[in-house]
Amino acid sequence: MSAGFDFDRLCNALKEVSAIEEGGQADPVLMKHLKACKAINDIRVAVVHGRWVSTLGGDSVLQVSRGTMKRHRLLEKEGELDRHSDAIIKLRVDIADAICAASKRRKPPQ
Repeated sequence: MSAGFDFDRLCNALKEVSAIEEGGQADPVLMKHLKACKAINDIRVAVVHGRWVSTLGGDSVLQVSRGTMKRHRLLEKEGELDRHSDAIIKLRVDIADAICAASKRRKPPQ
């Protein structure tokens, strides 16, 4: 179902679904997590599409932004990619928790 969406569109679709389910305004907790997901996706784009450079000074990724056409150097510090990977795992849990909390909050009283 998500094959027709790029990552940003998928995040925006989730925002719109949340707004519908919440009665007009998207869940602010979910929005915070989706913003973090978009930031992590920027790292993913650099890792996948950037140029990996290894020098005596260390390793890094060079990426040219499609929007600004400016070159950025990323992941220069040791363990930085591991920290981003750990953040992805935490975000998955945080998003699942936010969705579960929203579902409980919207559950009609019995």
